[in-house]
Amino acid sequence: MSSYDEKNYGYDAVHRRACFLRKAQVKGQEATKLIGSKRKECPNCAVEVPKDSQRCPVCGYEFPQPKSRLFKWIAIILIILFLIPLVHLLIRALK
Repeated sequence: MSSYDEKNYGYDAVHRRACFLRKAQVKGQEATKLIGSKRKECPNCAVEVPKDSQRCPVCGYEFPQPKSRLFKWIAIILIILFLIPLVHLLIRALK
């Protein structure tokens, strides 16, 4: 990239263009490797990376960690355990 590109389009646009060209190169050269493999696309620079990677090797974007299902079930159980005595107290108060 020349400094002319950076002056007219800004660093971010030049970086995205370079990443786009890299993605096209990867698709062209390694298309057979990408077929059937589990990959995901970086939302920052659009390069395909392995599905289990935590960071994009091109731009350094850190993928968010999936929320654990265990956390969700623990929260549901705690809410239920809190509501049982509350419902019991409401039933006693209404009698």
